[in-house]
Amino acid sequence: MRAVQAADILTAPLTTRFHAISSDVARVMSRRLRIPADRIRVVYRGRDQATLGSPTLDRRLRIRTMLSIDAETPVVLSVARLDRQKGVDITIDAFRRLTSRIPNAVLLVAGRPGNASAVVRAKAEGHAEIRLLGHRKDVPDLMCAADVLSFPSRWEGQGGTLIEAMALRLPIVASEIPPIAETIGDIGWPLVPSDDGRALAQALVSVLERGAVNEAKRDAGQRRFRAVFTAEAASAAMAKLYQDVLRSEERRVGKECRSRW
Repeated sequence: MRAVQAADILTAPLTTRFHAISSDVARVMSRRLRIPADRIRVVYRGRDQATLGSPTLDRRLRIRTMLSIDAETPVVLSVARLDRQKGVDITIDAFRRLTSRIPNAVLLVAGRPGNASAVVRAKAEGHAEIRLLGHRKDVPDLMCAADVLSFPSRWEGQGGTLIEAMALRLPIVASEIPPIAETIGDIGWPLVPSDDGRALAQALVSVLERGAVNEAKRDAGQRRFRAVFTAEAASAAMAKLYQDVLRSEERRVGKECRSRW
C-alpha cells in the first residue's frame, strides 16, 4: 500500500486534472497527493430517476406484501456492503435498542457480503425481526417500502445510497461525517456519531415517531436530488470537465508551438 501511495504522489504532477466525488475527498486527496486544490474538480455521482421509479403508495404496499410486512409496521432499512466501513453492526445495535420503544419494528438489511459479515450475522442472531436479505437488485423497491434509512458509515466518499433515498423521499438517519453532511445538505435529517448505537437509536425513533412532520424534509430531499444529483447533471458536469481538460491541453500545445517558432 505504501508503495502504491508513493507512486501516486510521484505521478500526480503529470496529471492535468483530477475528479473527486465530494469536496471532502478533494480536500483530503489534495493534501495526500500534494497537489493544488484547483487541480481537482468535484463532480457528484448521479442517479437516473426513471430507473429508480416513483415512491407511490401502490408500490410501497406491493413490496411490503411480498416481504410479509403489513402496512402499519415501522420498517428500518440498511443498504450497504457488510463491511466495517458501512457500520451495519451499529445499525443492528441501534435497532435492538429501538425495539424497547417500538417493539413491532422490522429491520431489513440488504447488502453484499463483506469483511464484517460474521459480525453482522452474530449481532442479528436470535432476533426474528432483523432480516438479512443479502444482495438485492430491488433496492429502490425496498426504499419505497421502508420508513427510514439507517446509514451510520464510519467513512465515505459520498454515499450513493443517500442520493437514492432522497430521490425516493425516504427519511435518513446517518453518521455525522463531512461527505455525508455534504451530500444531504441542509435538509435537516439527523446526523449522529458513527459509532454511537444509542444516539442512532434515538434518532431513528425520533424520525419514526414524527410521521407527517417529516413530509417537508422528504420534499426538500427530493428537490435536492433533482437540483444536484440527477444522471443528467452528473453527465453534463463530467463532459465539462473533459472539455476543460482538452482546452487546457490545446492552450499548452499552442504555447509550445509558438515558443519554438
